[in-house]
Amino acid sequence: ATAIAEICVRLDGVPVAIELAAARVKLFPPTILLSCLDRRLEVLTQGQRDRMPRQQTLRAAIDWSYHLLSPSQQQLFNRLAIFAGGCALAAAAAVCNADGELGDDLLAEVEALLDHSLLHQSERAGEVWLTMLETLREYALEQLAQSGDADRVRLHHLHYIRALMEEGAKRVE
Repeated sequence: ATAIAEICVRLDGVPVAIELAAARVKLFPPTILLSCLDRRLEVLTQGQRDRMPRQQTLRAAIDWSYHLLSPSQQQLFNRLAIFAGGCALAAAAAVCNADGELGDDLLAEVEALLDHSLLHQSERAGEVWLTMLETLREYALEQLAQSGDADRVRLHHLHYIRALMEEGAKRVE
């Protein structure tokens, strides 16, 4: 029961992911399946054949949602994956749109991702905080790597974190 509960947590409670995991129990006992979830997009691939194709694999379900996005929304989604555990809205703007290539209305792009349930918004320390389910983050990181944009986004992220550290050091002095 503990392994099953942990599987549900690791799959972010996403029903299609849990159904696909349940179908894999014939092959993998829950404790072994749990250890395979670091590669969830590879493991959760055999859904019921009477389902629509987008519901037969976890990757297909995410692909379907991803391809509903505009190119700039896809880029933002991919770039936001650089933040493990989420980020403040200001950090998203600084890192993901550092060159301004996503346009002037980043808020509209963020709202679109929220509308598609690809991001979640909360408040943390008086700021808007954006988070992504780990399953979606894994997918977005793959897309970021395929885009050839990963190194540049990592560099922007590094510069942003360094600037925060320098600002914090000045406050301490």
